[in-house]
Amino acid sequence: MAQFEDFLVGMLRVVGFTRKIGTPSVKIQMCNSHGDVILCQGATVPTNGDTGYAPGCIFMKTNGVLYYNNGSLSSASFVTPASAIGANSITSANIAAGSVVAAKLGTGAVTSAALASGAVVAAAIGTGAVTSAGLGSSSVVAAKLGANSVIASKVKYAAITLTVASGASSISGATSSGAVIIGVIPTSPPSAAAISSGVQVAKVYKSGATTAKASLNKAFTHASGIVLSVMTLKAA
Repeated sequence: MAQFEDFLVGMLRVVGFTRKIGTPSVKIQMCNSHGDVILCQGATVPTNGDTGYAPGCIFMKTNGVLYYNNGSLSSASFVTPASAIGANSITSANIAAGSVVAAKLGTGAVTSAALASGAVVAAAIGTGAVTSAGLGSSSVVAAKLGANSVIASKVKYAAITLTVASGASSISGATSSGAVIIGVIPTSPPSAAAISSGVQVAKVYKSGATTAKASLNKAFTHASGIVLSVMTLKAA
């Protein structure tokens, strides 16, 4: 086995030597006192099961990727540091308080599918940390809200008056963007003629971001408009 030592003034340069260990040929840079390789480089990563590489031996691939022997002296297994970190190997108990901050997380880095039930608690969320713009459709459901999690001071109530004209079957009116319609009631009792003809409110719904719409089951000619009060809720 040829070995070389190349000294320069003020430093030690390790030239190394090329040797076939197991399957590929590697350039050995350093061995321990037993002759086991602890530092080497080459174009091909040593094959799993090769012998002669000390546990923890570092292999520097010529493309710049670093590997280390995660196996044994008799059966090497070279992996990258990132691949050696298995699922759930880092737990919340290993992470100091405040070590993960929003500024270090990319958009979409944490998804709901990756969070266990109860993983995010109110005490860990700062004021204004979660906004409506950051919530997807149906991302908050009633089953996930604890008692008193939504309080009256955070909700605005509004009533919109819609009058269906005589001979018409529908009417539209303005409402606030983000408001949710929760109900509708007539502001005056239906006339006897309306009741006898079977006139009913068919539906009340949002048509666009700022439009509330009410429709009857059929057009009805009457002396005055059928007045409806539409009730809405919106986050404060």
